[in-house]
Amino acid sequence: IIVTDPDTFLLRPIAKQVYGGDIAVMLGNGKAQVVSKGKPFGQKGYMDWVKGGPFESLAAKYCPGCPFVDALAVPIVIHREDLKKITPGWLSITEEIRRDKPHWDKAWLHERFALQWTAEMYGYIFSAAKLGIKHSIS
Repeated sequence: IIVTDPDTFLLRPIAKQVYGGDIAVMLGNGKAQVVSKGKPFGQKGYMDWVKGGPFESLAAKYCPGCPFVDALAVPIVIHREDLKKITPGWLSITEEIRRDKPHWDKAWLHERFALQWTAEMYGYIFSAAKLGIKHSIS
């Protein structure tokens, strides 16, 4: 399954089926990254993991105790079984973030971070992290 946003513009095919029925993401360097159950792929997100930065503080609030948090964005290529696991938490965390807007850190509202229109992206990232689903990122 490919998860993307309506404003995503693809310049070339993103994936193809490979031997054994798995899907391979076609990377820009001519290589391919196989995606299978438990091994999703996501594009590197615009957020950076900076010590004390907004991504770290957001993760600390909505994903406490997570051993890792992937800094990724769409497109995401994922096995349907992984997506089924992530989806309930994705919705509940997104709703929690949106309900909590009066308590957001000012840094989360900055145009480079823009939590007001990216809450669902963080809901996905945190839900996957809570389940221990780590993405290959390129």
